[in-house]
Amino acid sequence: MKIDDGIVILEIEPNSLIINSKYFYPVLIYDDKNLCLIDTGLPDSYNSIKNKMKNEGFDIANLNKIIFTHQDIDHIGGLRSILSKVPKIETMAHKLDKPFIEGDIPLERSKFIKGKFKSFLFKLLMNYYIKFKKILFKIYKTLENRDILDIAGGINVIHTPGHTPGHICLYHKKSKTMIVGDELRIINGKLVGVNENLMNEEDVKTAYSSLKSLLDYDIENIVTFHSGLFKDNPNKAIKDLIEKFNK
Repeated sequence: MKIDDGIVILEIEPNSLIINSKYFYPVLIYDDKNLCLIDTGLPDSYNSIKNKMKNEGFDIANLNKIIFTHQDIDHIGGLRSILSKVPKIETMAHKLDKPFIEGDIPLERSKFIKGKFKSFLFKLLMNYYIKFKKILFKIYKTLENRDILDIAGGINVIHTPGHTPGHICLYHKKSKTMIVGDELRIINGKLVGVNENLMNEEDVKTAYSSLKSLLDYDIENIVTFHSGLFKDNPNKAIKDLIEKFNK
């Protein structure tokens, strides 16, 4: 779905019982020189991404940049299959999540899930992780808070730690679109915060505190990775979330 010139949302069916999402929503941001994918889904996402890109008029062979909002397996897992077909891609992530993605440190979510959950589905997720951690990916460009990427009129990098240490949101200035990864979700048409069932109490507090950084931007569209597009007065909705959490 095209939001504006230079930005498209891809609706990807994960084909997996592991993640409780009907769809994933990676984003394409593009201009004459760049075709940039934000997040790659699970390891089985390649064909879905390729086909959805084709439906939107893009050839995955022209993909030259990938930005990760954070290190979780459902955001980075599709990279291996993409690189097997399109090897020359510049990968980017926040410097604090880089060692997790490159395999130097176990993925943050895996440590928490091991001690917290015993369900069959999370055991399946751990099997994904055990296979995935043997695959090392190089992050070619590390990102920091307030970086501006020269893609499609400019992408602002906003460090929003909490869900993971290096979680980032990305603001596409031209379309006034905020891509929020797992920092926000939509439930019953309402904007809500992080999934607290996957986080410890201190990290939840950090994630809600990080929301304040988003209020520096004039937002018309929010794209959440697990819930899609939110357009109902985004700045007010974020402000209300912060106030509700702090009561």
